[in-house]
Amino acid sequence: MQGGHHYLPNATRIEAYRQGMQAVLRGCDEQSVLLGCNAPIWPSFGLVTSMRTSGDIRRRWHSFKSLAQQNLSRCWQNGTLWHSDPDCIVLTTDSPWNVKGNVTENEWLFHATSIHAVGGFILSGDKAELLHEKELGILKKLLEPTGQGARFTNATLQTGVTDLGDVQYYYFFNWSDTETIDLSISLTGRSSLADYWADEDLGVHEETYTVNKLPPRSARLIQGMPVK
Repeated sequence: MQGGHHYLPNATRIEAYRQGMQAVLRGCDEQSVLLGCNAPIWPSFGLVTSMRTSGDIRRRWHSFKSLAQQNLSRCWQNGTLWHSDPDCIVLTTDSPWNVKGNVTENEWLFHATSIHAVGGFILSGDKAELLHEKELGILKKLLEPTGQGARFTNATLQTGVTDLGDVQYYYFFNWSDTETIDLSISLTGRSSLADYWADEDLGVHEETYTVNKLPPRSARLIQGMPVK
């Protein structure tokens, strides 16, 4: 923090921050969870058990897109440095801070898919009484996080996979505002595939799987079960 009186006048701002956090950590027992919420990431290294890996969520497409880019770029941190917190999952515009109807269903599923790919904390930002059956179904599925971040094919963050051995999750993201695209991903082996959100059986596939004509501002989450 700028200005103010430092207990140790010669400490840098990072040194002062780390000393303060170390004092908090000393007051915690082994069952405590210390979450760095919008805390400076690298100065917090070794001092928190969990870390927010993005800014604050808003119920807007530009927020879904921006936070997904931040969170998915830091997927590798989950389970390695700390438990990642991608901020709240939000599934409805029924909120006093939002105008209803300004987010499409594709954009909601893009947001939910990005949260799933992080594999970390799941915090609901909605009032449960405002969620309908479909939204509750998505939330219930998210309440069983994978525990590890997805690995992406390249820096475009269009395709990635979380491989848990007995099950795989394949992620397809279309970040474009206007273009419909085809995306392919290599499968870990011969697999029975299903659309995770829609519970749609996609049959048995091997080598690669392609999502054709993925609309702009949308994502698909495909669950794979190995088949011998």
